Amino acid sequence: TGAIEESREKFVNPSHFEELAKKGVINILDICFGIGYNSACAIEKIKSINPKCKINIVALENDIEIIKKIQSLNPKIEYYDILK
Repeated sequence: TGAIEESREKFVNPSHFEELAKKGVINILDICFGIGYNSACAIEKIKSINPKCKINIVALENDIEIIKKIQSLNPKIEYYDILK
């Protein structure tokens, strides 16, 4: 869970999604998307605050092999399957 905890502590918590989720729409730019833990943890947090919040994510990744790797992963992050 090291990478998952890092996503929550270094990306999600400092992003103040509590305030933003109440507005009903959040736009996220995820540069160097990697295996998607930051975006998945963000979705998880936002939906826990406001299940009706619309989330737009633009995710950029240059390495197609990393994107392919997502298909074989099953981390304990709610909504990770959306990224697959």
